[in-house]
Amino acid sequence: MNASVVERPALRLRAPALRRALIAGARMVIADRETLNRINVFPVADGDTGSNMAFTLGSVLSGALSRRSAGVGELMRQVAEDAIDGGRGNSGAILAQFLTGTAEHIGTRIAITPEDFALAVRAGSRSARLAAR
Repeated sequence: MNASVVERPALRLRAPALRRALIAGARMVIADRETLNRINVFPVADGDTGSNMAFTLGSVLSGALSRRSAGVGELMRQVAEDAIDGGRGNSGAILAQFLTGTAEHIGTRIAITPEDFALAVRAGSRSARLAAR
């Protein structure tokens, strides 16, 4: 091995950083709910997708995201459970299914790599698509 090459430790996503990112994302969806309502077309154009997602994410913000978690797995499991409990309408149910699929893929891990997180999001996406059928 070349002595001038320095190996960097693998980048890891931990619960505090993920929690901050989820809070920021939830707040953005809530703030832009009217935009989402205007572009709402699935399953019918009833103009409530943004409101339902905002309500669902409000439950997550006041639940799992209002407290610290030991690891990303625990955090995502709590987020998914709060989304299921507070889900409203089709969009809330689909969002809850996305979060559940993501949490299931992460499992009980304390920290994950960005690559692991991307795979978890793909699993959540598959879960959401199956729920929307």
